[in-house]
Amino acid sequence: MSVEDTTIRSGFTALFSLWQSAAVALALEICSVVFTREKATRNDPETTVTANWHSVITKSVSDFIHSGNIFKVALLAYPALIILRIVGNSAITVSDGVGSERSLPIGLISTFSLTTDSTDIRSQAFLERRLQSNMIVRLEQLYKSPWGFVAPPNLLIPLPTEELNLTSKVIYESDVLSFHHDCQWQAPDNYSDNAVTVENRTWAARIGSNATALSDSRIVERGSSIIFLIPEDDNFTGDSVYLFLGANATISPTLNSTSNNTWIDLSNLPTIYNPDGFTSRFTTLRSLRAPLATLLVCRPDLEYLSRRVLLRPTANHSEPDITILSHVDVPSPGNIDPQAARALFTTVLNTTIMSDDPINLTRGSLNTNWISTTMLLDKIDDETRVSYPPLDRKAINENVDKYTLSALKAFTSGYRGPLPGLRSKGGVFARSVNGEFTSRRLALWTSFPFAVLHTVLFGVVGIVLAVLAYPMGIPRL
Repeated sequence: MSVEDTTIRSGFTALFSLWQSAAVALALEICSVVFTREKATRNDPETTVTANWHSVITKSVSDFIHSGNIFKVALLAYPALIILRIVGNSAITVSDGVGSERSLPIGLISTFSLTTDSTDIRSQAFLERRLQSNMIVRLEQLYKSPWGFVAPPNLLIPLPTEELNLTSKVIYESDVLSFHHDCQWQAPDNYSDNAVTVENRTWAARIGSNATALSDSRIVERGSSIIFLIPEDDNFTGDSVYLFLGANATISPTLNSTSNNTWIDLSNLPTIYNPDGFTSRFTTLRSLRAPLATLLVCRPDLEYLSRRVLLRPTANHSEPDITILSHVDVPSPGNIDPQAARALFTTVLNTTIMSDDPINLTRGSLNTNWISTTMLLDKIDDETRVSYPPLDRKAINENVDKYTLSALKAFTSGYRGPLPGLRSKGGVFARSVNGEFTSRRLALWTSFPFAVLHTVLFGVVGIVLAVLAYPMGIPRL
């Protein structure tokens, strides 16, 4: 809640408390006047006889029966006014706003929306969203500038595809995806013909098995690389695979050269060795070669859920704007397709890891960008070093989770870019669900019994006040 909303709430509460106190005080004063007038109309003879409790009760009942109607109403209202004076100030509060229900389009993650077929018009949207994910990762992870709604850690939650405008919060049902990456090091089974084979699967990358297999005439420098791999068969399992090319303390990165380039230290990791060097080309077509290669395979451990979700934007960027209301399963709206989710987790960081930095932020001969360097390498802030080992597995797992969560933001709110023939009113790649909206208009709120009591009491007080204002017009009954 913003400071402005808090101030308005406090003002409403203070205003009502003042009005409540003044109204009850006036009502009690009216009752006092009624009691005084009723007593003045009586001519009860004074008695010196000590009355017992029976006579006191009998006389009180008799006096009440023979009293005027205005006095009876005032006497009955008096205890209620006393209670109202005590509890009334806290009985009415300021609610978050006015509630309503209507259809809500939310993000759809499906194979229809994640096609990589260049002949399909939808591939344009997939490419644009991967470029957008690269931008988001850089904003959030490099520059610590939150983009869009703050998501809870390790949860992929599709968001509304429409602008919420004056809505302060919305509750809806959605498929939810929980993930926790577990990254393991392993040596490739085979490495040739620009492809890596591991566990009987082939993963493609812009690499060559030796330094002489390049089609261009550029000089191949000695250096290290981090390359994102994609499965050639498009049989996505959700695993993301990173190829590291480097050296270790035993096998020199210089390949018997006297040069002293910056390199990635693969000591104590499972690797394969090529005396001619493994070659990589980055987006700039700079070619580097290194003697050792290893793989980092990150499995996301995906868990598919269906939950009631609360989206409530806050000004605090350290708290999630979207949360799961209950861990009880709800009927699935079908807005996350498991096959599409696996494809997304396998490819979502590809553009981010393989894109050039706006300026060269890496030192020495490294085919990396600042994203892959900060996400996967250790001691990068030590400018005196020439070798950089990977982070420990725990830190890598946490970083892959965080960077993936940022990259996924480009895929959780549908697509609003140009895509002729596929635009719809709620945006492209969306699924409609029922949404419970609360507007930003603040409203006074109380319970129904209190509202009835409050209305009746002050209605009666109003009638009594009118009668007292014109006492001669209404004869005493």
